[in-house]
Amino acid sequence: MTGGTLARLAAAASLVLVAACDPGAGEPPPAIEDAPPAPAESAPDSAGARLVADVLPRFRVAGEGPRAPGHAGLRQAQQLFGAGRYAEAERAAAALVAAGEGGGAARYLLAASIQQGKRYAEARPHFEAVLRGGPTFFRAYNAFNLYGWCLYHLGDPAGARAAFEAHAEFDPRYDDTWQGLGQVALEGGRLDDAERAFRRAAELAASPREAAVAHAYLGDVYAARDDAAGARAELERALELRPDLTEAHFKLSRVLARLGDAEGAARHRARHLELRRASHGR
Repeated sequence: MTGGTLARLAAAASLVLVAACDPGAGEPPPAIEDAPPAPAESAPDSAGARLVADVLPRFRVAGEGPRAPGHAGLRQAQQLFGAGRYAEAERAAAALVAAGEGGGAARYLLAASIQQGKRYAEARPHFEAVLRGGPTFFRAYNAFNLYGWCLYHLGDPAGARAAFEAHAEFDPRYDDTWQGLGQVALEGGRLDDAERAFRRAAELAASPREAAVAHAYLGDVYAARDDAAGARAELERALELRPDLTEAHFKLSRVLARLGDAEGAARHRARHLELRRASHGR
């Protein structure tokens, strides 16, 4: 998971938990004309996909879930999470879960805090407990998004796809879910699906920096099609939006070399190395 995705993960967790604590927070996501992606084909070897299929009907019936009264301990843990103090948020959420307080929202925050540390295997059973518990708090369906990333990093692409598609049913305008669908499709060789998902992610991106990531992945799609000119256009767009996107410089250097632009390739290769050194404090 990229740094940008981790930031979006934090935002998603904060969104759910603010809403869970504040009965007046948030409005339903606006409707859009295009439908969410078609469900994935069955994947009997994916425990994650089976779990999503089992729990999804309850979420469809409940919609956004109940708006519960505020809980002081949960609000405090959420504030720690929102401030980036993930270890403290994890301890606070774990204490709530151990005490039987905060309900599904507390366990959701615990899972999200653990996942911030890239401890995906440890986070997984907590996300699964939230999903099996059903939509017991407002917008509990956002757990599908984070569960999707958890499964993606644990090597279960079928489960990740099912989880992202489930989330898209409830919030089809969330760019991070389309980003996840794009990455799963790209790695599975479904290039048309990947292009559609990354373009949707770019359109819905909350910031130019997030849109840049989607365009960089579109560069990968075109490169996989052996379309160097298309890859160049997408990578240049990514760098217009986010000049410090390190890997985009590396990818563009390779594309330009294929196109015979040795000078441009050398320039972007040098910029890639410069950004890498800066990120490592050298």
